[in-house]
Amino acid sequence: TGAALSADGKRLALGKPDRVAVWDVAALKADPDAPPLLEKKAPGGWVQFDRVSGRLWAAEYSMRPGEECRARCWDPVSGAEMAAVAMRHGEAEVWH
Repeated sequence: TGAALSADGKRLALGKPDRVAVWDVAALKADPDAPPLLEKKAPGGWVQFDRVSGRLWAAEYSMRPGEECRARCWDPVSGAEMAAVAMRHGEAEVWH
């Protein structure tokens, strides 16, 4: 499970092996059952907000030899996928 707080402290991302979700921190303080602003069916063992753009990156936490995984980047406001990076032990290819 992964967790990240945006640089401005306004959004919280939680990731699980099969799901990534983003919440508004103020909404969670008011109602712990508040629905997420963004929810994607994608690996989220590692999640991180970009400090400059505020976009959310998520990927599998670990890779086994010979496996390939994809890190994805989303705009947490629109939910649009902005980029994906295929990774295989020391190699990466970026799609925009």
